[in-house]
Parts: sequence; C-alpha cells; structure tokens
Amino acid sequence: MYDFLRCRFSMYNRNKGFENMKKTPDMFIPVFEYGAFARPFIVQMINMKLPKAVKYSAVSLLYTWEGKYSQAIQYVNKAIRFCNSESMRFFLLARKLSCKSKLGEFDPQLYRCLKSNLNKVSGKVREEIEMLLINVKARYEKKSVSEPRIWGSNKTSSAFVFYYLGKARNSVAKNDVPHAVHHYIQAYKLSKTIPHPSGVVSSLNDLAWDIKNIHPLWAYSISQKAVYWLGYYRETSGNLFGALDTLFVIEKKINTFSIYRTSKVIRSLGVSKKYEKLLKEVERYIPKFNVSIYANTKDLRRFIRKIVGLCRGEKISAGRISEIITGKTKRIRGNTLKKIIEGKEVENLEDRESGG
Repeated sequence: MYDFLRCRFSMYNRNKGFENMKKTPDMFIPVFEYGAFARPFIVQMINMKLPKAVKYSAVSLLYTWEGKYSQAIQYVNKAIRFCNSESMRFFLLARKLSCKSKLGEFDPQLYRCLKSNLNKVSGKVREEIEMLLINVKARYEKKSVSEPRIWGSNKTSSAFVFYYLGKARNSVAKNDVPHAVHHYIQAYKLSKTIPHPSGVVSSLNDLAWDIKNIHPLWAYSISQKAVYWLGYYRETSGNLFGALDTLFVIEKKINTFSIYRTSKVIRSLGVSKKYEKLLKEVERYIPKFNVSIYANTKDLRRFIRKIVGLCRGEKISAGRISEIITGKTKRIRGNTLKKIIEGKEVENLEDRESGG
C-alpha cells in the first residue's frame, strides 16, 4: 500500500499543480479506500509544502481518528476558508457534519445542503459523502430528514462497507435486528478483505452492542473480537475506544470474571471526557490488593462462587473457601482474594498451554 501512496505523491509537483485545487480531492483517495490505515500518507502530507487547505484537511483527519472531534471541526473550518475546489469543500462539510454527529449534535441544515448538492460532486468524493450522510441519518433516524440518494452502483469496496453499516444502523432504528445482523456481517467481511480497520472494528462493535440484550453470550464473543482487532490495527484506540466500552458493559451484564482485566486496560488508557463516567465505574471492578480487609458481601460471595472451581488447592484450602462462600467468614483479607484470583489466572494459562 505504501508504494501506492508514494506513487500518488509522485503525480504532483511540490512547486506546481497544487494551486489548482480542483485536483485536491484525488489526493485523499487512499483515505477513502483504507481509512485510518492511510495515516502514514496523511502524516507525510502534513510535512510537505502543500497549500493550507490540504494541510488543514489532513490535520482534521488525524484528529478524527483520535476521537478529538472538536479539534477536527476547527481544522475543517480552517481548510474551508482556503479551499477553492467545490468538490473538496463539500467533502469537508460532510466531515464536519459527521464530527458534529459524533459529538451528539445534528445539523439538519448542513445535512440537507449536502444531500441536495450531491449531483455537483463526482467519483470517490461523492461516494465518501454519500456514506457519511447515510450513517449520520442512521444515527438520527427520528429526525425529519430523508435518506440521501445513492448515485450509481459501481462503488469501491470501502464505500460499500459504510453503506452496509448505514443500512444496519437504519435497521436497528426500525427494530429490524435480523436484517441489521446481516448488514453488519457483510460490512465485517468486506472490511477484512480491504483491509479497513475502522470498518472491521465498527461492524463487530456495533453488532455486539445491538444484540447484547438478545444474545448476550454471542455479543460477548463478538465484542472480544472487536477489541482484538482494535489492538491488532491500532497503537491507540482513538475514535474506536467505544469497542472497550461495549466489552465492559457486556461483561458487567453477564457478570463475567474477565471484567476486572478489561477494567485495568481501560484505566491504563487516556480517555476523553465522554467516557469519564466509565472511568469512574471501572475503578469498582479493579481489585485493590493493598486493602487489608474486605467485608464478605453477597456480591463478593457470588463472584468467588463463580470462579472457585478453578482455584488451586495450594493457593487456598477448600475449607477456607467454603467458610467464605457460606458467609461464616464475615471479613476477608486482601491477600486471600489475591490468591483466589491468581489461582484462576494460573488455571487459564495452563489450559491454553495444553490446548484445552
């Protein structure tokens, strides 16, 4: 892919050709096709001697991938002021609409403006705008705006990824879960073949979230895969942090032991203000082994009873555990809890090594 990106740059001269902003949208084709995988391309673009409209557009994309939507909007506005290309301006306005929707703000006037001007934009730029409009519409299904017209059928794979995601979200809004599941699976399969990291993680994460109340165990498995691919593709979670939020919510719902590990991961990451409430909640699920004594509450006994079968005899005696789960022991030492949890981790490790 990086050879392709270098070829894309070789099409332009650093001193000539960029004054004509009509060609600017073509520079972002790798972004349309690969999403956040095109980050090296964007970073190199920022470091080149390019017009301000191009650089500001590139910076806004970086902020979007990091989940910093307010900053992304600021740079979109800067880029628009220096942009002489109509197609590029509409693309930037679509990015602005999308970022505002991620912040919980729907701009119906901007939505209608973009929808009514799709015929003025062509090629991959129009595909990108169409997919952004579809997904914004799905996010605000109850708003009195109509769906955008989809021009043509010969679209790129990445465009179809977000087309399927938009259709899935629309189906969920209409309580049509079976069709939503179908569209999410199509989006996931297509994203893997490109590959498109945001498409892979978003399709799995959204699917897990939307079925968590109907099929919680299936949702748990899917959510784990979403977090796996998030770690595989990204060094930081950025705008896909929601995958960890989904996993935590599902683990809490099914009362699984793994929630304490997820909580530790979430606490180790820098989270936006949007997830400050989550950060406070995960603290409740992280064991504090430096606490000398814990009250033997009903919730604690339920937790220990759930994992007790995997505890090693050499870690803590069966008689001691029996006293804890029957409530005879009113208070438990932190070190005792640590031994129980470590016994669970040792058993899991041995199972994996033996292929069990």
